[in-house]
Amino acid sequence: CTQCGNVTLCVELFYVLSLSLPPEGTVKGLSTQELFDSFFSISNQDFKCQKCGNETCHAHHKISALPRILVLHIKRFEP
Repeated sequence: CTQCGNVTLCVELFYVLSLSLPPEGTVKGLSTQELFDSFFSISNQDFKCQKCGNETCHAHHKISALPRILVLHIKRFEP
């Protein structure tokens, strides 16, 4: 939570990572590492804090153990 500092942990099994490409025209020379950096960076989410009721939080992903097979889905188009 950005207001009270409350931390909520969600454990998920990852077998597919959906990596988003940046807007068209900025893709030239983009590396897989940069896509990973973007995926694992801290982002703002609309999520109601259970402790104080604030509706803005920071979210980020971490991998604690890699699966035997990891599929990378590169999203080329915005919905």
